Amino acid sequence: MKRAGWWLASAGLAFVPFAADAFDAPRQFVLVVGALVLSFAAAPLVVPRPMLAVIALRLGAAVLTTLTSQTPLHSLPALVTASAIGLFALQVRDEGDLRPLLWLTWPIAAWAVAQAVGLDPITWADAARWCGGVRPFSALGHPTQLGVFMAVMAVLALDDARTRQWSLATAAVAAMTCVLTLSRAGWLALAVGVVAWLALSVKRSVRLEPRWLVLPVTLGLGVALAGRSAIVERLQNFFVSPTRLHLWGTALTGFRRHPVLGWGFDAFALVDQQFRHPDAWKYEWGGTAGHAHSVFPQTLATEGLVGLLALIGCVVVVLRAWKRSPPPPGPAAAVLAVAASSMVAFSGVLLAVVGASCLRLSLGAGTVALRRTGWAAFALLPAVTLTLLASMCGWLGQSRGEVTWLARAARLEPWNGTWPALRGARLEAAGALSEALGAYQQAVAREPGLAVFEANVGRVQSKLGEVTATREAFDQARRHAPLDARIALDAAEASVRTGDDAIAEHTLRSMLALYPTDGPAWLVLGKFRLMRARPLEARAALEASLGADWRDWPDGVQQARSLLVQVVARGGDPALANELAQRPLATSLPAEACGAPAFLRR
Repeated sequence: MKRAGWWLASAGLAFVPFAADAFDAPRQFVLVVGALVLSFAAAPLVVPRPMLAVIALRLGAAVLTTLTSQTPLHSLPALVTASAIGLFALQVRDEGDLRPLLWLTWPIAAWAVAQAVGLDPITWADAARWCGGVRPFSALGHPTQLGVFMAVMAVLALDDARTRQWSLATAAVAAMTCVLTLSRAGWLALAVGVVAWLALSVKRSVRLEPRWLVLPVTLGLGVALAGRSAIVERLQNFFVSPTRLHLWGTALTGFRRHPVLGWGFDAFALVDQQFRHPDAWKYEWGGTAGHAHSVFPQTLATEGLVGLLALIGCVVVVLRAWKRSPPPPGPAAAVLAVAASSMVAFSGVLLAVVGASCLRLSLGAGTVALRRTGWAAFALLPAVTLTLLASMCGWLGQSRGEVTWLARAARLEPWNGTWPALRGARLEAAGALSEALGAYQQAVAREPGLAVFEANVGRVQSKLGEVTATREAFDQARRHAPLDARIALDAAEASVRTGDDAIAEHTLRSMLALYPTDGPAWLVLGKFRLMRARPLEARAALEASLGADWRDWPDGVQQARSLLVQVVARGGDPALANELAQRPLATSLPAEACGAPAFLRR
């Protein structure tokens, strides 16, 4: 394949269900291989000077903040991905390279519709949910990514429809799928992209013919599939996003701590674990965010003023280039659509490379000849290959429960602490505590500063009876994540094992003061009081747990009820114990929680 467009389309369909990272790892591999093939098979490369300036600014800031990161190995994979995206975008030569993406829109849209009506042939272990149901994500891996991608495809197809009638149908299908994702970032991208395309096409003769009626018809179909009430609910709450507001506040707090170089390229997890506000746990229990969901807060937190100045420099370079030479409406409008979505969302590999490719085309004809670009692809190829192989081995280890596959993944990707951590979890569950401790310590050595890895070490040390080592590990973890409810819970349980009753109860009480609706914390407090022969206090804690939040451990509420039934029965009230055993438990969102139709609340 000697055209970049075919490699772009291949990347769009490149996903591996039997891989831990089913989408981005295969895509960056395809992009690097494509750049390598194109550097030798295609004609000599001539690129616009502004594009080289943009890539130099962004990669320069990324390299510098990776080298100065608290955990450089944590930043390394993102640096490889950014390099692959920039390298491939240079290979795009004309708007014909975007046309295969328009053809790709159809199978991706068909898969999204199949997911929306419950006919997805693949069972996914993890999927984005809204109002208790799965939103369609198709080959993009996330509904927000799908929504923005389809918005960009709708804009490019509208531009192409001036010369090809079938492209109008593609634009209609893309817009319908964008609506179906219920992604507000996707809707924003669609609105900005279409308005920008119309504004940039003023000098063109764009005539509205009867065939354009296909657009409102298919948009209506998208609304019908998603459900009118769901669309209305999303529109009414278009500017209501407490999770994003908390993330942006966290990012700004992290920026104030390290204002010059930030915490490290793509190292937002280090920021979120330390500064996440307790109110954020009302919306996302037990998780640490890896992205601020907005390019400017993300850049400020992870790259500091250096990254922000580089980003502003890129904007200035692009605007000056557009001022000197008016850009083609399609690619330029697509760039603005991606830029708008980046204000409120993150970009995966496919969306990022599509945006970078459109930027390359919007900057006009090439003026700088590049030779021997294949060496850069050769340099990236080992890293992306190992990442893909490790992801596949990791999936096999998790799906089969075999630690040997996780050990292989850890050897293949020696910079990634996730694989030894997952191996440690399997070994810990199997009772091989000494081996689990070694695996957890390997994860900490690879990515120091990640509190969850340090807490894993402390938990196993407590099971081995190492009191001092347990305290040191949890002290370190809680310094890095002082408000993390799950790490605090782990620390309390470890204190119980090591006999530090006063510390255990103090930790639990402090945690429940911050998170009074945390079900697992009430359960642990009930167990602790029961172990210390305080049945009345244990009963009160267990009763409180039944009305608390169990989103990150739905099965735990059953355990809490069983324990409460035993306590009540031992207290001499079998009738109440029987009633509690039969009482229904509300652990999921009620049907009327939002306007989503029934098939989206599966």
